[in-house]
Amino acid sequence: MGDGLVALVTLDPQSLVDLLRVYDAGDGTLLWQRKYEEQAVDEVAVVGGWVITGVDGNRRVTVAESRTGRIRGRFVVPERMEGGVTLYQDDGMIYQGYRGVAKRNLPGGQIVWVSPADRRQTRMTMLDDRTLGLLPVGSQSAWLVDARHGKLMLDIPTDNQRRGFYDLAADPTGQSVHLLGFGETGELQLTVVDRESGRWQVTQLGQRDDADDPDVQGPPHCPGRWC
Repeated sequence: MGDGLVALVTLDPQSLVDLLRVYDAGDGTLLWQRKYEEQAVDEVAVVGGWVITGVDGNRRVTVAESRTGRIRGRFVVPERMEGGVTLYQDDGMIYQGYRGVAKRNLPGGQIVWVSPADRRQTRMTMLDDRTLGLLPVGSQSAWLVDARHGKLMLDIPTDNQRRGFYDLAADPTGQSVHLLGFGETGELQLTVVDRESGRWQVTQLGQRDDADDPDVQGPPHCPGRWC
């Protein structure tokens, strides 16, 4: 859902291929529909006046006008990382590829910026309308990036007492960033970073119940009871 529209992908009962239907969210009117006969639809997003569909592992992208269905752009993202999350904004899509995190504009798909990142899976979170939080899972730092042009706004390193961060979010005021991680001896830690000064404060939240188990390496391969 988005822009007052609802986009649904179902299996067409006659042709047995994916069928995309776009409805007006106000009165339920069907505005347009399109069949995808060659490949199944992996993802649909409605944002900024566009309906964006991805097939082939979300590598092949089609951008259509949201209310008419007129196709305005097609492009291929060959370097997209398998299983990576895609974030959509009014002016583009942000995704993780093998060269780092990249943004492409809409509807044409031209690269706007690329931010080098670890080849491990990177957690991406929009902290506000323009700030992108990047966190390679298990890494020793996190980054805040201006989502409009890829400029680094804040580099948040850890110290030798922490194994790495595994999740991040903004506080409701937007003044700080909260990062979750584990200390050197396995204790759960919350790090609160002031976005203006870059200073942080660490709070111990508790000990992992399997911290002494040498076979447990921590997220992302951790047991569900404490992830």
